[in-house]
Amino acid sequence: MSSALVGKASSADIGRALTEITSTLDEKCSIDDCKHLLGDYVLKTDFFQYSADLKSSIQDIRQFLDTREDTFELQKQITSLNHKIDDLNSQMRLQFSSYVQQNEFDRIKALVESKANIDYVNEALEKMVNKRAFNDSLLKKANRSDVEALLSDRTGSVKNQSFVL
Repeated sequence: MSSALVGKASSADIGRALTEITSTLDEKCSIDDCKHLLGDYVLKTDFFQYSADLKSSIQDIRQFLDTREDTFELQKQITSLNHKIDDLNSQMRLQFSSYVQQNEFDRIKALVESKANIDYVNEALEKMVNKRAFNDSLLKKANRSDVEALLSDRTGSVKNQSFVL
């Protein structure tokens, strides 16, 4: 019998094995812990259904593409409006550059105010016309020597006429 018992385990070996098994079982999770962990796992069919629900439908994709095309069209329109605004802005700058600026206006105003007004010019012209008319009338009057020469000619012709008669 002892030869048959030689291959068998001793009680100390069995005690050690039982201690290891109980400590291993204590380290393993309980049924409640296993249920809780399994609750976090998802079945493959549920996962595929969930991922299929997350995928976009054809209508959603078409609507997205239409919105995207509308966005591109809107971008084109905005760009076109920006170009028109830039053109108008440059035209306005060009027109404003042709207008008289305030400092130029002030300089011209001061120059005009320093010039004679129309009433003053008219009065001066009237005086000039009166002086010219006076000068013309003086020029039209005969000089004393011319008058005396005419008178002497007349008196000479009158004397000659009286002798001739």
